[in-house]
Amino acid sequence: MTTRYLYLLGAALLLFLLAFSTGSPAFLAPAVLFSLLLLYAPVSVRLARRGMKMHLQFLQDRVRRGDQAELHITAAYRSLLPVSPIQLQISIGEDMPLQPLEIPCSAQAHSFSLLFSTRHAGVIRPKVNSCRIRDIFGIYAREYGSFRDLPELLVLPVDFRVEPLIYTQVDAGLGTMAKANEDITSPSDIRTYQTGDPMKKIHWKLSARKQELLVRKFDEPVLPDALVILNCEKPASPDIQDALLETALSVMKVESAREHGIRLPLLGTHPTEVEGQMGIGLIAENLARMEWTAGSSFEEVLLIESGRLRRFGATVIITSVLSGELVEIMCQMRRIGPALRLYLITVNPSDPDLMPFVSRLQQASCEVCYVSPAGTA
Repeated sequence: MTTRYLYLLGAALLLFLLAFSTGSPAFLAPAVLFSLLLLYAPVSVRLARRGMKMHLQFLQDRVRRGDQAELHITAAYRSLLPVSPIQLQISIGEDMPLQPLEIPCSAQAHSFSLLFSTRHAGVIRPKVNSCRIRDIFGIYAREYGSFRDLPELLVLPVDFRVEPLIYTQVDAGLGTMAKANEDITSPSDIRTYQTGDPMKKIHWKLSARKQELLVRKFDEPVLPDALVILNCEKPASPDIQDALLETALSVMKVESAREHGIRLPLLGTHPTEVEGQMGIGLIAENLARMEWTAGSSFEEVLLIESGRLRRFGATVIITSVLSGELVEIMCQMRRIGPALRLYLITVNPSDPDLMPFVSRLQQASCEVCYVSPAGTA
């Protein structure tokens, strides 16, 4: 409802009052005309909204971050009573300006295409911020904003080159946590004792019979696994969010290509866990769909994940925040056994506030790598 409608309503009431007071048709005729306009305006708007149909569709359901995408809009409405062109405002993303559209009064469908660049990874859902319908005389207007079955566009993170992980080194030069998993009661063979073999591996009964020292030979350890822990707290900016996702994707891609088992728990609003054997495409999709948490503690996440570190030969931690408590937990994780690499997402690697934390990690034999967000590279 507009001020014009209120003025017209007031004028109609005044004219009716004058007509009934004086009995003059000169006041009654315009009063009736105004009443018809007051009735026509809201009825025509309601009929136009009821007869309006709009369909939104992305030409692709997924793209890589930075690629061009296109939103196709088809709209039409049928109404017995004509109205002014319908004005729409559509938003495609939080960081994109509103797109105004105008639909003429016609039964024929009108098509529009919005071409835009995908700046950040994640799920883009277009939104009809407002749908303003005004009668043909411009005295009544209403805004509608509820439209269902809107599409979504999945913007996948883009990987970049990272160095392969260095796994904990044990006997025979194999990176593994086999020492923690070795079962000395199940030898696969017997061989002659060699200098440096641990005493617990000597087969004393057989050595006594053979009159020479023999040791148990165990199965070769399997390739080590890696654990990637991503800080799923809501980052300070979309650029940092992209850097977190793309660092995780890059690590998963490199280690999967080396045929190492690698796991990445995504502890967002809906927790899940992805593995390297799922394929890089499915991993990228899960990362893009992850819903960031608010107010959760990354320190608690690290403490929980520390309970299964003995099954892994390397641990990767990806975060954009660093604190004294986090650093001490990481040092403790390194002492458990697996090699630890930290990817720190920061716009200023030389920040003096970070230097003590980095030095403490390096003293504990933790590898520290820096990643700059795309917006500051």
